Amino acid sequence: MSILHVTFSSTVPKSVGQALAMMGRDEPVIGLADAFNYGPINPPDQRAREAWMRTEFGLVFDVDDDAPDRFWAPDRFWKAALAAGSSAIVWVNRRSAMEYAGFLEYIWRVRDLSFRVVDVTGVAVPLARGGHCIPQSLDITSPEQTVASGMADRAAPLSSRQRDAYLANWARLRAENAPLRIVKDTGLVSAPIDAFDHEILSRVTSDWKVCARVVGECLIEAMDRPFVQVGDSLLFARLRALVGSGVLEAQGNASNMREYLVRLS
Repeated sequence: MSILHVTFSSTVPKSVGQALAMMGRDEPVIGLADAFNYGPINPPDQRAREAWMRTEFGLVFDVDDDAPDRFWAPDRFWKAALAAGSSAIVWVNRRSAMEYAGFLEYIWRVRDLSFRVVDVTGVAVPLARGGHCIPQSLDITSPEQTVASGMADRAAPLSSRQRDAYLANWARLRAENAPLRIVKDTGLVSAPIDAFDHEILSRVTSDWKVCARVVGECLIEAMDRPFVQVGDSLLFARLRALVGSGVLEAQGNASNMREYLVRLS
C-alpha cells in the first residue's frame, strides 16, 4: 500500500507535503480539521462537539467534504486515516495540545493496528539567522526546517509500552471529559474552561482596549513558553464570557474581535 502521512492540524499538511517534495517524495498528507483539546471527547461524537463549539466559541469547525485534501472534514479524515493501516506515518509534536490530543484519539481509534510515528517533540531546528530553536508545534515548523532536521527519517513504530501508556492517558482524559486539555511537563491533562481567564484579565485595564490586541498579547506571551495550548478562538470566547459575567465591560461588535472593546468593570 502507498504511504499516507497523517497530521492533526489543517495547516501542517501543506508544510509537510512541501518538505516531502523537497526530498523527492510524492506522498499524500492529510490533516484533521478538528481540535480534540477542546470540548467533549467521550463519546467523540462530531455533532456533540460542534454543539459545544457553537455554545462556547460561537463557531463550528465546519469543513465541506469537497474541500481540498489538505483540509478535510473530520469524518472524511478518519475514514482515510484508519483505512491506511500500516502504511500510515503519523506526525506529531507533543508540545502542542491540539496535536497531542489528536494523536491520542488516533491511537484510541486504531488500537492494535501498526503504524509509524514521526514524533518531533523536542527536536531542534535551524534558524535562518543562525542558531537553533525547539518549535512548540508542527504548525510553526517550515518545510526547510523539517528537511534540515531530518524529521521524516524519525518514522518508527510505537513500542507496546508506549502504546499502552498513551491509551491509558487518553482513557483517563475521556473519563474526565473536561472542557479543555492542556500540555504539562507530565503530559496532557484536563483543564476547566476558565483555565486562561487570569492571563486574559492580566492584559485588560480600566481603559478601553480592542479585543484583538488583548488576544494578540496573550498569544505573543505564550510563544516564549514550552507548550502551545489554545488559539485565538478560545481566548476571544472567554473575553465575551467575562463580559457576560460582569467582570468586564464591553462596547462594539461582539462578533469581531477587531471591533469589540473591553475594560475592567
